[in-house]
Amino acid sequence: MTKILDFFNKEKIVRIVLMFLDGLKTDPDCLEQMSDINALNLVIKLQNRNWVDKEIITLLEGLWTYFDENY
Repeated sequence: MTKILDFFNKEKIVRIVLMFLDGLKTDPDCLEQMSDINALNLVIKLQNRNWVDKEIITLLEGLWTYFDENY
């Protein structure tokens, strides 16, 4: 899923993958896997892009806060 975020810029795809990651973040095993693939750096990279969709911005902020507190 994170490779998809690296290669696709379509907001619909990015929003769906971010919603998927947001749903998995509370599972300790998934959080460990996201740590292994360095999902926090991916979120930071995505935050540096300009997004029209406000939901993407909200999801990125929520994921960044959660990862920052739980990594």
